Amino acid sequence: GQVRATDLGGYRTVIRQPLGRHYRDARLLLNPPPSSGGLLIAFALALLEQEDLGGGPFGGTGHLITLARAMEQTGLARDTGPADEGLLRDDWVDRHRRALQGRPISSRGTTHISVSDAAGNAAALTLSTGEGGGQLLPGTGILLNHLLGEEDLNPDGFHRWREDIRVSSMMAPALAEHGGRLIALGSGGSNRLRTAILQTLCNLIDFQLPPERAVEAPRIHLERGKLSIEPGLPPDTVRRLVDHWPNHQIWDDLNLFFGGAHTVVYDGREFTGAGDPRRGGVLRIVA
Repeated sequence: GQVRATDLGGYRTVIRQPLGRHYRDARLLLNPPPSSGGLLIAFALALLEQEDLGGGPFGGTGHLITLARAMEQTGLARDTGPADEGLLRDDWVDRHRRALQGRPISSRGTTHISVSDAAGNAAALTLSTGEGGGQLLPGTGILLNHLLGEEDLNPDGFHRWREDIRVSSMMAPALAEHGGRLIALGSGGSNRLRTAILQTLCNLIDFQLPPERAVEAPRIHLERGKLSIEPGLPPDTVRRLVDHWPNHQIWDDLNLFFGGAHTVVYDGREFTGAGDPRRGGVLRIVA
């Protein structure tokens, strides 16, 4: 195999400083590079910073078209921009923000846990085996994953991975402070997890939705020109969306395709939150 005892023996955990950003009056801590998920969420939020996302109704045409355009520009930036924090340089963000403003406004193997306590501590943890290999390395307790077989992470394919390089990931556990609230959230869902987290953050911050509604609200996801839409949005909004993106899919129900944004919120007095029903999430408050 490609993984040998010397590889396991030489592995070291690297503790990194989180990627700190502000979005409106919220302070965010996101997963830093070499993971790409936190970086791309921060980029999308930077694009939305100057948009009045919460100025209209949730699910309105202005809200969702602006959101989808931000997803579109984030995808372009991912393909053409730097893979580190240079992506958040003002000139790079401004280039894609102008493109955004120039538009007329007309599974299985990823687990996330969010935890908070009354002492003001919070943690967000995401772990993935991808689809998983169904086998343990004897004597190690390590479950084999298939991440080098994912095109998004290893586009050159099997047997072409450079040695001694850490695999990137879209996983993006996140913490936020907003309006006296401490928020911990994250999601599974491959490429869709970043848009699940993005939309949940916007729902909490821009629209002031309670956590349960912020998590369960219908989502969209735009990737490679195809727009995926969950049910429950106003019919007029859906018609406008599909006019803009003829390549689309309207889903019949809430689906694990759109991630699973398990979220907890503590405001200094009480705990609220939601386990995302798309991925069998649960919320437990323990006295």
